[in-house]
Amino acid sequence: MRFLALLLFGLAAWAGEPVRLIVLHTNDLHGQLEPLPPSPIRSVLRGQPAGGFAHLVSIVQAARREAADTKASILLLDGGDIFQGTPIGNETRGEAVVEAMNAASYDAGALGNHEFDYGFKNMLQLVERAKFPILAANMSGTSKVRPYVLFAPPKVPCRVAVIGLITPGTPQVTAPGATKGLRFSDPVPVVRAILKEVEADLFIVVSHLGRDDEIRLAEEVKGLALIVGGHSHTPYVQKVGDTLLLQTEGQGVTLGRVDFDLDPDGWKVVRAEGKLVPVDPKATEPDPRVQDVIARYAKDLDALLKEVVGHLAAPLRRSRELESSSAGNWIADALRRAGRADVGFMNKGGIRCDLEKGPVTASDLYRLMPFNDEVTSMDLTGAELREILERHFAAGRFPGLEWGGLFVEVEKDGDGFRIVSLEVGGRTVEETKTYRVASNSFLAAGGDGFETFKRGQRVERHGLVREALTAALAAASPLAPPDAQRMSLRAAASAK
Repeated sequence: MRFLALLLFGLAAWAGEPVRLIVLHTNDLHGQLEPLPPSPIRSVLRGQPAGGFAHLVSIVQAARREAADTKASILLLDGGDIFQGTPIGNETRGEAVVEAMNAASYDAGALGNHEFDYGFKNMLQLVERAKFPILAANMSGTSKVRPYVLFAPPKVPCRVAVIGLITPGTPQVTAPGATKGLRFSDPVPVVRAILKEVEADLFIVVSHLGRDDEIRLAEEVKGLALIVGGHSHTPYVQKVGDTLLLQTEGQGVTLGRVDFDLDPDGWKVVRAEGKLVPVDPKATEPDPRVQDVIARYAKDLDALLKEVVGHLAAPLRRSRELESSSAGNWIADALRRAGRADVGFMNKGGIRCDLEKGPVTASDLYRLMPFNDEVTSMDLTGAELREILERHFAAGRFPGLEWGGLFVEVEKDGDGFRIVSLEVGGRTVEETKTYRVASNSFLAAGGDGFETFKRGQRVERHGLVREALTAALAAASPLAPPDAQRMSLRAAASAK
């Protein structure tokens, strides 16, 4: 009876005029609790510091005060990948980020693929530590992660179902073996089934699918009011049919905000407006409660991370296109030397930031290469090298590879590319000859779908990739990043 009284009170309070529901969201925080340094290429707050989780939470708190003053309701959601990417995130195995999110009073979040990076057990510990539900409706095999959560009055004006989704490709983009025993499904039929089974007035998806799959979901499933996204780090606000979609670029640089006006007679959406709010640490004071959490966890890391380990004579840039990049070239070369190999390979997705000209600290290298992958060398045949590169060019853009010690010439072949020539050390690759190849342990385990690496022979480990980069930078400072293209594209034969 008490719940019924609260429900009736909530409905009465919102009767008549359109009712406001505000949804705030983050995605792909990747452990970035402190503000990011200035960047000349960032699309948000270019050339200025940006983000900082405690500053972001101050914006959230201001929105909560606004909601209280205007009798609106508010939900704070997250799109997954909360901790992997910074020392404070990695060294605490995500604990520091979860505690900061608890202090911010999140309402729900999606499970991200990188939540598995320290294994299944650690993922469950994070889920249990969180004071908000972490959701993944299209993942089965454990009862600890819920598919959805239902919010009801008086917290919100009507019944709001929040459904969590995770990328089905999770086993390929996290630590090998971490998802053993779990099943990841196509989200479309899963969400359709929930819409039929769950009694709610408003359905919201909190997604770690990536923009393309979020758009596909909106196109194929009717009845979703909102998809707040993650995984692809794609800043966008878009309407697909009656569904509003948005995602931030991640790392807390912006905060997603959606304002719904709802008709209390049936709870139809009268208006839905989405935007990405920049988080300017110079203009916003940090939330003291969250800042205390960050300071407590960061205390023991500060001295180590501020150490200058080398200098860059020019910026280090990454790219997710088919082209070579200075960051990719340098890392692939460092892997090749550390693994005493003929060829070095680095996955583009593992290069997590750009670095500017000037001093480079241990913290900077951690941001560039946050994963605790090891340099891994092996023997592969020339035919297997070709197979790896064919997989790279078949991907079109991403996921893809960077390489050192290797030059490849390709030509356009219909919608794809054909390898014309392949050289190692300036000599044509022989199909049956054995070459020593170095990569990271993620690729060596077949990560990003590059299964050929798993056929490598005489596999050896040579320490952390981050340690190899630290040594390479110290030995070459000031480093002039190698930016030459290590592939060439020639006109198709039919066009000659």
